[in-house]
Amino acid sequence: MAHPTKMMDYVLPYIEEIEKNCDVEIVNPFVANEEEACSVEKIRSGEKNAFISESAEESRIITEGDLKIINECDGMLAFLPREVKSFGTHMEVFYFGYILGRRDATFVVSEDFKNHPWVEYCTNEMGRMKTFEEFSNYVKENGFPEIGLKNLKGWIPKFYSNVGNQCKKENLDFDKILPILEKSMKAAFAFKDLA
Repeated sequence: MAHPTKMMDYVLPYIEEIEKNCDVEIVNPFVANEEEACSVEKIRSGEKNAFISESAEESRIITEGDLKIINECDGMLAFLPREVKSFGTHMEVFYFGYILGRRDATFVVSEDFKNHPWVEYCTNEMGRMKTFEEFSNYVKENGFPEIGLKNLKGWIPKFYSNVGNQCKKENLDFDKILPILEKSMKAAFAFKDLA
């Protein structure tokens, strides 16, 4: 769940309702990332400005913690209200939808930015909604998109890049290797579910 820091208390009831009604687990980096959780408490108490990092090291720890959490998620749900600034939320949508290539599993809830060119580019048409209720209904009716081979390039960009580089070194045709990777990944996902 990506959202502006100041909207945490607003989104919590929606998170609880969606988890209860849709059989999904929503991970909130503001809670899951310990370093960020400490910052959130300081922001809530008024001791810290939400837009100013105390050090470059704090910025690195928070950002890398968020990216690690995002990399481990099957989908992204982002809340983008017009009235609250949030550079981080937009970056997280861009990272998951574009950099990781997971447009099919990137959902944005926003009355105002639903049809913004960048939001459209980083999501698919079904991923842009005005309300949390729309998202909840969509997941209840359709389930959550599965991770498939079409997302492999973005979902594991370093792995894909390493395989491509190795193919070049070994003078192998990557397009011929791709079906083998598909079978391997499907087997790995199936084994993971059995374990």
